[in-house]
Amino acid sequence: MLGRLARPQTGGEVSAPTRARGGGALRGQMDAPATDADDAPPVYLSSATGAPGGPDLAESMERLTAWADGALDAHRWELAKPLYPLLIHAAVRLLERGDAAAALALIERGRGRHVELRGAALPRRAAELDAIEAAARSAVAAGPAGSARAQKRWATSEPGQALARRVASVTMSESSADLFFGFLEGTRSTQLLSLVNDRLEVHARPGPPRLDYDDDADPDAPCGARAGAREATAIMLTNDQPIDDKIGRLAGGWEDLLDLRQRKEDERWRLDEAERRKRARTDRDAAAAPPTPRPPPPVPTYVGDRAALVKPSEPIAALVAGAAPSWHAEVLSELSGRVLVDRDRPPSCVLATFVNTSGGLCCVDMARDATLAATGWEDASVRLFDLREDPPELTEAARSIGLGGRRTGSRPAASGPRGADDDPNVCVLRGHRGPVFGVSLSQDGCLALSGGADGSVRLWSTELRCHVAVYRRPALPIWDVAFHPYGYLFAAGSADRAARVWATDRSHSPVRVLAGHDGDVDVVGWHPAAGLVVTGSSDRTVRLWDVNDGRCARVLAGSRAPITSLACSPCGHAVAAGCDDGAIRVWDVRMPSLLATWLEAHAGPVWSLAWSEGAGARLASGGGDAAVRVWRSPLLGPEAAAAAADAAAAPAAAPPAARRPDLAHEWRTRSTDVYHLGFTWRNLLMGAGALTLR
Repeated sequence: MLGRLARPQTGGEVSAPTRARGGGALRGQMDAPATDADDAPPVYLSSATGAPGGPDLAESMERLTAWADGALDAHRWELAKPLYPLLIHAAVRLLERGDAAAALALIERGRGRHVELRGAALPRRAAELDAIEAAARSAVAAGPAGSARAQKRWATSEPGQALARRVASVTMSESSADLFFGFLEGTRSTQLLSLVNDRLEVHARPGPPRLDYDDDADPDAPCGARAGAREATAIMLTNDQPIDDKIGRLAGGWEDLLDLRQRKEDERWRLDEAERRKRARTDRDAAAAPPTPRPPPPVPTYVGDRAALVKPSEPIAALVAGAAPSWHAEVLSELSGRVLVDRDRPPSCVLATFVNTSGGLCCVDMARDATLAATGWEDASVRLFDLREDPPELTEAARSIGLGGRRTGSRPAASGPRGADDDPNVCVLRGHRGPVFGVSLSQDGCLALSGGADGSVRLWSTELRCHVAVYRRPALPIWDVAFHPYGYLFAAGSADRAARVWATDRSHSPVRVLAGHDGDVDVVGWHPAAGLVVTGSSDRTVRLWDVNDGRCARVLAGSRAPITSLACSPCGHAVAAGCDDGAIRVWDVRMPSLLATWLEAHAGPVWSLAWSEGAGARLASGGGDAAVRVWRSPLLGPEAAAAAADAAAAPAAAPPAARRPDLAHEWRTRSTDVYHLGFTWRNLLMGAGALTLR
């Protein structure tokens, strides 16, 4: 390895906190304490030898800049630190070698990104670049005959002497330093390697990369000088991006189709009523006929101004429009019977308790029509529970492959529910080689996903009751999976600090890799606008990712503990996150800004969150304290008036569930920790959890 590198002498510690909700599964995570690397002496590694070869210095600088700009979010800001000192030293070296034209071109191409930071000018950097540019222009104007005189004039000038003595010093994480020196070796540019050896000192510290100019750099100080100012962070830069065209109500989505259907029915009634009144003027029988009954009042939706609807990209639009017509009709029929949830009408809640699980239940997901529940277990099995009173018979396809409703293997279901293998309403699916940490059902309930400790995501057919496909990428555990709300895309979060978006018909590689978190991606979900993925991490941040280009669109910070659950409001403007310390936070992603913080929402981890459907949506939460709570939504737009009315209408003598002004309703169980919550199409709150004896 080439270059000058300083590493601190202290190392990190390894901790292995429990990950599974039921207990028993461990994950390892590096959590090294930050230390001051500036006191460690630099370690001089092997220097460049041999004749100059490979790309020239200017071309190598262009490649390095493009590579740093295209790096993952987690490393991009640290890898950008050496760019300015290398730029000025490369220009000076070209000037000293008599290639003033190349030095001038290099300064002209690179100065735009270094003399301004988030709209603020950096005068010291501008002065340094101006001095080098003036010397280069003077040498170019002097021509070959006067180049030696111009070089001597630069060497004796004050800026030239200052830069000749300067060695730049930057600090970055060990992983970023390894990437940086690995790239330098890969370029095989001895000129750039020699420049790094002579003019750059890299201090490597343990721990994850930091997302800001955190440790040494006042960008306006002379290159390599120390200052205590902390500059704008990558979070601020990301959140400055406008995303109003990506959030909100989806054009062609379920709410939009329901609104169009209600408008058409109302218009049809108006025309029929006008025709009846017209006939009544000339026909006595028609006048005596009763009026046409008006259709029932429309179900409140979020669709107001149709011009403000989010128009999906072509791939997402194809997914939304690709659902079977019969499925569209079934969903709209369910939505037409939706019950409004507000302060006067709390939701009905049904909670399923899994007993005799011996701590083996890790995760639960339930179908939107409340007919099916998928569960993941510590014994590496996936179990499907048919919740219908009279389950349908197996299809001919299922019978033809001889499944008989279950697929059991040689591995015993020691930690599963006793008697499950003998229950005709339970289907046991095996294929994973470790605990199953995440499950997700498709919107129509025909497919199920599972992710586990073996680093694989498996696709199952709930109709055929068999394994369909496997998706392997990281060798580390998969913590959560989530089906796309309209099509056969899905997201998976893993212990390699990245989330991946897959297509069910493409198992060899993911569609997108969403990297930027500093910790494991523990929770994943989809935004109602269908084009954004929401992720929660052990680094205590929530991120929104644009599926179209894979870039991070929002970073929502402020949590004090790892994120354990996520939910997006139906209007698309808010994201709620539950934390391991029992707190719940709600952000408005448009600003972004923090709308509400409930620090003691639960006495244990908040394992599940869910928003009710339709106007006036309410947030429900379930956690490790065996309670389900419904909160007054602190949202903007159509829900603001309802939330204000709730606070004004709170009775003086409130029941225990309403002692907190932000708590609307509460249901307590005896000993059931709530692992999953979800609202059906008709706004029935469904929950599930394991009986936990304390």
